[in-house]
Amino acid sequence: MTVVHHDPAARLWMLTTAHSSYVVRLDDRDRLRHLHWGARLTPEQAAALPYVLDVATNFDGELAEEYPGRAVPASALRRCA
Repeated sequence: MTVVHHDPAARLWMLTTAHSSYVVRLDDRDRLRHLHWGARLTPEQAAALPYVLDVATNFDGELAEEYPGRAVPASALRRCA
């Protein structure tokens, strides 16, 4: 059974299964940031996770996608719209 915990004050969401947790948080620019995937955490442990900036950025200084999709040229996307 999966449990979803939301901490509005910390802007944090945690998905928890019997043995693992996945934790994400909104950063100061309202971008979703990955914090933890691994051993099961309590909500208190999740809220105490360090918030590391300047990781997983691309060459433009923006956040890279955690799971990027298939590379498609922008021109092909415009044709589909």
